[in-house]
Amino acid sequence: YLWYMRNLGWSGLWIIIMTIGYQGSQVATSFWLSVWTDELLGPQFLLNNITNTSEPTKELNIYIGVYGALGAAQAISVVILTISLALTTLRASRQMHNQMLDRVLRSPMSFFDTTPLGRIVNRFAKDVDVCDNTLPQNIRQWMSTFANFVATVVMIIAILPIFTVVIVPAAILFFCMQKLYVSTSRQLKRLESISRSPIYSHFSETLTGSSTIRAFHLNQKFIMESEKKVDQNQVCYYPSVIANRWLAIFLENTGNLITFAAAIFAEFCLLYTSDAADE
Repeated sequence: YLWYMRNLGWSGLWIIIMTIGYQGSQVATSFWLSVWTDELLGPQFLLNNITNTSEPTKELNIYIGVYGALGAAQAISVVILTISLALTTLRASRQMHNQMLDRVLRSPMSFFDTTPLGRIVNRFAKDVDVCDNTLPQNIRQWMSTFANFVATVVMIIAILPIFTVVIVPAAILFFCMQKLYVSTSRQLKRLESISRSPIYSHFSETLTGSSTIRAFHLNQKFIMESEKKVDQNQVCYYPSVIANRWLAIFLENTGNLITFAAAIFAEFCLLYTSDAADE
């Protein structure tokens, strides 16, 4: 991932800026809408707009103009972010492919004698496909989720400073789970990748010797051998799926607990404020 980020270059900084701009405009839109709603509940605003039904008041035009400007900024930032992310990740994938191709072509014969052909094909097939299709989507989802998470936490802390009591233990718990999941997922991905290489090797060898296989009537044997290698690969792939689901369930439960704590703290603050007002 770090090597992929290096190939993104300085354009990755522009992607981060656009993500911050999009998330900031989204938060500002929600905040401005709440301010507008609170103002609508005021008697003076209702009186001005009821008595002057012929044309909207100046205050209403200001609210609509700011809300429209924030919406336009959000749309523009999304378009620029999508285009920048697509072009930048495509360039990074092309650079990594060219570097890998250059190193393979310049490798000594001892490298090809000790490295299975399926492993090389696996790098140019599955790994390049991950760089082209999977990583850009993962980066976009991660940046959007992370920016949304930071904005939500900052807004909650600004409104309820006592919420820091929940954020600090949750951050420590997330960090511990990240260390556990990353190390486990890395090993599971390695096993899945290693077990996939024999499939490509066997398939390539089968195509090369297809005439000999048909001559000796060994079609079914090679089909069974290919299915066996695919089954072995699925055995290594299944734990990776289970690990991902475990992480998703853990994150959902932790997020629900954080939301529940925020609601409880907000209710306590409202009760404390109402009691203070009565006194």
